[in-house]
Amino acid sequence: MSDERPEIFVTDSPIEPDHLARLVEAWFGEMVKIVVDDRKNLIAIGGELHADAEDLGVARNFVRFLCRNSLGRVPGRGARRRR
Repeated sequence: MSDERPEIFVTDSPIEPDHLARLVEAWFGEMVKIVVDDRKNLIAIGGELHADAEDLGVARNFVRFLCRNSLGRVPGRGARRRR
Protein backbone atom coordinates (compact mmCIF):
# COMPACT_ATOMS: atom_id res chain seq x y z
CA MET A 1 0.00 0.00 0.00
CA SER A 2 1.39 3.40 -1.02
CA ASP A 3 1.69 6.32 1.39
CA GLU A 4 0.13 8.54 -1.28
CA ARG A 5 -3.66 8.46 -1.03
CA PRO A 6 -6.05 9.27 -3.87
CA GLU A 7 -8.55 12.10 -3.63
CA ILE A 8 -11.95 11.29 -2.15
CA PHE A 9 -14.08 9.96 -4.99
CA VAL A 10 -17.59 11.41 -5.35
CA THR A 11 -20.15 10.07 -7.80
CA ASP A 12 -23.85 9.84 -8.52
CA SER A 13 -23.35 6.82 -10.80
CA PRO A 14 -22.69 3.15 -10.10
CA ILE A 15 -19.01 2.46 -9.42
CA GLU A 16 -17.22 -0.32 -11.24
CA PRO A 17 -16.10 -3.13 -8.91
CA ASP A 18 -12.45 -2.83 -9.99
CA HIS A 19 -12.46 0.92 -9.26
CA LEU A 20 -13.89 0.29 -5.79
CA ALA A 21 -11.29 -2.43 -5.21
CA ARG A 22 -8.50 0.04 -6.10
CA LEU A 23 -9.95 2.61 -3.66
CA VAL A 24 -10.18 0.00 -0.89
CA GLU A 25 -6.57 -1.01 -1.47
CA ALA A 26 -5.33 2.59 -1.68
CA TRP A 27 -6.96 3.76 1.55
CA PHE A 28 -6.70 1.00 4.14
CA GLY A 29 -6.12 -2.25 2.26
CA GLU A 30 -9.23 -3.99 3.59
CA MET A 31 -11.74 -1.18 4.01
CA VAL A 32 -12.62 2.29 2.84
CA LYS A 33 -14.71 5.07 4.42
CA ILE A 34 -18.00 5.72 2.64
CA VAL A 35 -20.43 8.61 3.11
CA VAL A 36 -23.78 8.44 1.29
CA ASP A 37 -26.45 11.05 0.65
CA ASP A 38 -29.40 8.77 -0.03
CA ARG A 39 -31.67 11.68 -0.89
CA LYS A 40 -29.48 13.06 -3.68
CA ASN A 41 -28.05 9.65 -4.68
CA LEU A 42 -24.44 10.71 -4.09
CA ILE A 43 -21.61 8.73 -2.56
CA ALA A 44 -18.19 9.88 -1.34
CA ILE A 45 -15.55 7.16 -1.01
CA GLY A 46 -12.25 7.64 0.81
CA GLY A 47 -10.66 9.76 3.49
CA GLU A 48 -8.81 8.96 6.69
CA LEU A 49 -12.00 9.67 8.67
CA HIS A 50 -15.67 9.79 7.75
CA ALA A 51 -15.44 13.50 8.60
CA ASP A 52 -13.12 14.02 5.61
CA ALA A 53 -15.83 12.84 3.22
CA GLU A 54 -18.50 14.67 5.21
CA ASP A 55 -16.58 17.95 4.80
CA LEU A 56 -16.45 17.35 1.06
CA GLY A 57 -20.16 16.51 1.13
CA VAL A 58 -20.96 19.81 2.83
CA ALA A 59 -18.99 21.62 0.14
CA ARG A 60 -21.00 19.76 -2.51
CA ASN A 61 -24.37 20.33 -0.81
CA PHE A 62 -25.07 16.79 0.38
CA VAL A 63 -28.44 16.77 2.18
CA ARG A 64 -28.08 13.82 4.55
CA PHE A 65 -25.07 11.74 5.55
CA LEU A 66 -25.02 8.01 6.16
CA CYS A 67 -21.53 6.85 7.18
CA ARG A 68 -20.31 3.32 6.56
CA ASN A 69 -17.15 1.30 6.21
CA SER A 70 -16.80 -1.10 3.33
CA LEU A 71 -15.06 -3.82 5.32
CA GLY A 72 -13.85 -7.31 4.62
CA ARG A 73 -14.91 -7.53 1.00
CA VAL A 74 -13.10 -6.70 -2.17
CA PRO A 75 -15.38 -6.52 -5.21
CA GLY A 76 -14.91 -9.48 -7.48
CA ARG A 77 -12.91 -11.43 -4.89
CA GLY A 78 -15.55 -12.12 -2.23
CA ALA A 79 -14.96 -11.98 1.49
CA ARG A 80 -11.41 -11.86 2.78
CA ARG A 81 -10.50 -14.32 5.44
CA ARG A 82 -9.36 -12.96 8.77
CA ARG A 83 -6.00 -14.29 9.88
